[in-house]
Amino acid sequence: MTKTLMEAPRLESTPCAYCTATGLRAGVDCPRCHGLGSFLTKRGRAARAYMRTLLEKPGASVVVGDVVWFPVGGLKVATAVLRVELDVGPTRRVRLHGKRRKTDEDIAFTVATGGVVDLAYTPQELEEVRAKVEAYQATLAKTGEVSKRPRSLARVLKRAA
Repeated sequence: MTKTLMEAPRLESTPCAYCTATGLRAGVDCPRCHGLGSFLTKRGRAARAYMRTLLEKPGASVVVGDVVWFPVGGLKVATAVLRVELDVGPTRRVRLHGKRRKTDEDIAFTVATGGVVDLAYTPQELEEVRAKVEAYQATLAKTGEVSKRPRSLARVLKRAA
């Protein structure tokens, strides 16, 4: 079986003027771009926020059957949620239970009700998410808001299809 690298969404960015897009300033990481050499534009930030809504779910809205990443030691294991316990303990928390596939042992972790859980997707589903994010970014104006020009919106959606 060969492994193929998946492509991340192309989020719109602009080069950092402080370090001239090198990521270094006086031999250390640039303090403005943190060594990346570029910044996300408003459109890029809005598209990244949209992508997070697709890849994460609030802890309180997780239901049985959702496939999420369970932290096990220093690793993350993708498995289906088998049981959800709400309001565990004096602080409002959600406890998620699942089974580890390889060893068939029970695993669980606790998250705050306001916290988020990372959803696990197959590679094909991640490709669909990438396409959705790029299509959404194409519909945004420079301010990061959805464009109000329907003609350009229809043209962009036609290209994405």
